[in-house]
This record gives sequence, structure tokens and C-alpha cells, in this order.
Amino acid sequence: MDRYIGIQHRTKKTKDGDARPTIVAILQNSGKSIKYELETEDDELAFAHGRFVTKWRTAEVDERVSELPAWQVRVVGKADKQKTQIAVSWDGLSKGDIVTSILGGSGDNFAFALSRKAEDVGAIVQRCTGKTLHDTRGARDKSEDALTLAEIGRDSPELTYKCEVRDRRYITVRELWFRLRDAMKYRTACEVQLKQKLIGERFRQPDGLYPEGSIKDAYLARKASDLIFRGLLLQEKQIEKELVIALEQVTVWPLFKREEYKGCGPRTVARLIASIVDIRRFIVKPDEAEMQTLKQECAEIERKYANDLARISLADCPFRDAGGQKYWKLQKLASQTGSEDAKRAVQLHKKRHQLRQKAQERSESKLVAFCGVHVMQDGKFPRRRTGQTSNWSPAARQALYLLAEQWVKRPDSFWGRKLKENKARLRIAHPEMIEVEGKKRYTDGHIHNMACWRTATQFVRKLANDWMKLEGSPAISSERFQKAA
Repeated sequence: MDRYIGIQHRTKKTKDGDARPTIVAILQNSGKSIKYELETEDDELAFAHGRFVTKWRTAEVDERVSELPAWQVRVVGKADKQKTQIAVSWDGLSKGDIVTSILGGSGDNFAFALSRKAEDVGAIVQRCTGKTLHDTRGARDKSEDALTLAEIGRDSPELTYKCEVRDRRYITVRELWFRLRDAMKYRTACEVQLKQKLIGERFRQPDGLYPEGSIKDAYLARKASDLIFRGLLLQEKQIEKELVIALEQVTVWPLFKREEYKGCGPRTVARLIASIVDIRRFIVKPDEAEMQTLKQECAEIERKYANDLARISLADCPFRDAGGQKYWKLQKLASQTGSEDAKRAVQLHKKRHQLRQKAQERSESKLVAFCGVHVMQDGKFPRRRTGQTSNWSPAARQALYLLAEQWVKRPDSFWGRKLKENKARLRIAHPEMIEVEGKKRYTDGHIHNMACWRTATQFVRKLANDWMKLEGSPAISSERFQKAA
């Protein structure tokens, strides 16, 4: 019997000590709903493996408890009043279940475990974006999000993304990046602590003598011999090795091995993946009804002139895909016979292409805005301003800032050349420095920053286009229509 399960993952305890268990809502075909609270990570793991105990009973004195599995037995009470309890009933992921949770966030590890177990038991695990949950929630309280998620899985599965092997690999990359980020913070904090300690020791000489050697040399020697620092550095290197191995398993990694993506190292790529989470949530598809209407009308014309189209040779056709070859044949037929139907079919092909192109542009714009490299409605470049919402990803923008530094250091790379072109174009547009409200604009430094962010915008658009193609985006390149022109 299929069940629809919604999972509202939460941190188990706030900084104030308030309990915030993960909420699981189960909708049954009978219309009844069940709600569980998973108070610990052990409870989450037990639910994923179908072992979450929902009811306990006190064990009898002569009951052979040792023969039961460990997860079916627990000891409760204080040391002087302890009693053994045995599981009476339990629940969890089972065959036919359809689980819906939030994409990204703190619940990634739980989603990983559920997805992996779902393969064995025959269940489905899917995730939706926070925006989808917000739009579906309506006036309902946030405390009912688990029930809302279950209803999304039941009523609107097209708004969700299945969590499969591909997604588990991306989750692994995200988690390893977070570990590496923390390891870098710990290592940096240790460096600061070592330096401050050394400076203090230098100034607080008990004998009052001048210490030989510079503080910098002494600091480097202290770092080389400090066991804690060496341990943190070793840990950071080990996590980075694991991250590189994990990156090689994800679908987007081969993209960054291309020449035009030179300068995008594992850390930068991991930052972007951790921020974007799933590129599919940025894909905008063209209107399906309009696309289908155009396709049917075009198919009728192609059937009408099937014999004429079959006689046209593909020897000079520049396209290898079936769609491109059909378009090329229709153009040939229209030019040779002057058929109005053939001309109409060519226009229908172009119209469908335009719809796909517009959808692709909207997809790219969504990712550009998410990364914070867009232009706002007032024409200003986004940055943190008092009284304004910064609705972009700081981590993604930081990754692009670091990438721009790589382009400056690699002027002969693909994006290094783009950066120089943008600087030259901006300097032509703004040949002289001006002063507005006491602030200098279009100085060399200002032009450099403008060019860096403009190049970052172009980079995100290309990344969106290439990555979405890997994920099966319906958008196509305009190259077909340029060749046929």
C-alpha cells in the first residue's frame, strides 16, 4: 500500500536548548495521517532502515531479552530504578512509500540514507525547493510543513526531483566541501593563535634581552614544529583528497576539465556545487501546450510532403541531429518549390526554437541572479545595501570573486582574454574618470572591478548553458539557424 511521507528536517536542539525534532507526516490511502517526531539522529537512521520503534512494553522477568536484536531492546530509568523495555511496533521506510523532503539544507544526509535504502525496498525519495514549499504552504503554519510536503508528493510530483545515485554523489561533494571549509577555518585559527602567542613571548622576555631573528622566521619555525597545526594541515589535505575523488563522480566535473574552464579548481567547483545544490531547479521549460501545438502542425506538413523530403539528399547538410536535418530539408524544399506549406513549416521550426531559446535565457538569468552577478532594475550592480534584501548566495558570489582572481593571474586563458576584452570595452565606453557626489568613478580600479564582475556574469551564463545541457535541458543552441541562414 502506497504511503505519502513528508519530512520536515530540523536541527535537534537550538543554541538556547530548545528541542526541535525532525517531523515525519505520513498520509495513508485511507485518508488518515500519522505524525512522528524523530528526536535524535539515531531515530532518523532507524526510520530510514524501517526500525523506528513507535511503541514499547516492559519486559517480563523470565523473558529472554538477549535473543532479540539490540535495536528492539532499551533500558530506561535511573540507575536504581532501571527497567528493560521491548519494542512492540515499529515503522519506517517500506515498499511503495513516496517520501518528499526539502532540497538541500540540513536534511541532506537523511535524504541520502533514505534514497539509498529506497533502492533496496522499492520506495521513492524526492525533494522539492524551498520556494515550492513556500508557494504551496499558503496560510498554513510552518509547523505543518511535513504534512504540506507529503501533499506535494501526492498531488504535485512534477514539482519535485527524485533523489537518486546522481543526487547522492552531489550530496557527498557538498558535505565534503563543508568539512573542508571548517578544516580551513580551524587551521587558520590555529595559525593566528600561534602567531599571537609568539609575539607575546617575544615582548615578554624574562631576561629583558633582545631576541635574535625576526618574528616571521620564528613563526614559520613554530608552525613547522607545532603538532596541533601539523595535524590540522594533514586533516585538511586528507579531506581535499576525498573531495577530488567525490568530484570525479559527479556529472558536471568533466565540464571543468575543458580548456575554457581552466582555473576552476576543486575548491572553487565544490563551492559552486554546494551553493547551487541542483542545477535542475533553475531550468525553465517552454510552454508545453504551445510547443505541442506547433509540433503537431509541423508534423502534418512533413507527412504531406514526405516523398518530396525523402528525395532531398543530406550530402551537403551541416547537421547531424534529426531535428536539424528536418529543418534543413524543409528549407531546401521551400527554396526549390516555393511551397507555402514548406515555408510555414520552416517558420514553425523557428518559432519552437525561439520558445526554447527564451526559456534557456530565463534559466540562465535565474542562476545569474542567484549567484549575485545580475543587474538590478535600477541599473545598479547588486551589493549589500542598508534596508535592501540581499537575495543571492554569498558563497556562490565568493566563488566567482576567487575565480576572477584566477583570470587576472591567467591572462592567456579563455576567461583571462574575456576579462581583458571587457576592460578594453569599458574603457572605450568610459574614457575619463568622473566625480559624482564626491566619489570618483571609472578609475582604473573601478574599470577593473566592473570588468571582473561583467566577466563573472558571462561565466555564469555559459556555465548554466553547459551544465543544463548535461542535465537534459530542452534548450538548444542557435548554431542550427546560423548555419542554415
